[in-house]
Amino acid sequence: MGRYLQEIEFLDKVISMKIRCTSCALENVSDVISKATIPMEDEFDKVFSELSYGGEVDQFLAVAIAAGSLEDNQEYFKEHNRSGTYKHPITKEKVKFISFALPFTEEEMKGVNDKEFSKLFCNALKEKLDNPDVKITKGFDYDKFSLDMKAAIDKYSSD
Repeated sequence: MGRYLQEIEFLDKVISMKIRCTSCALENVSDVISKATIPMEDEFDKVFSELSYGGEVDQFLAVAIAAGSLEDNQEYFKEHNRSGTYKHPITKEKVKFISFALPFTEEEMKGVNDKEFSKLFCNALKEKLDNPDVKITKGFDYDKFSLDMKAAIDKYSSD
């Protein structure tokens, strides 16, 4: 009987998708990136907060890598372009994630304001969604997630 109740509790637990838009960037561009990605993350989170795509994936991250040149960005690319799990620092629960690294060179970032960066970021994310180069977690409905994410990007970009 106890095991049956545990299974019901697990089935009742809704695994919702948390969307994070963040960066690994040089100090001189980090403010511009934050001004663009924080409101974007808030909007995407509203869309995905009650959705689940299977595979027990809890989180999707889009990470702007703006560490300098293309070579400088490569140093951070591998760390942020992957899928896996980590232990949440507060709850200590296992968090399953998919993370896309979106590289931006110094040249691309030169003189860009937050609205312009938002467009660059959205375009880069849509391209990456079309051609993911990370292992997609088994059981995760990537096709549905990708369609929903592109629709959310289009809606955000048009507002």
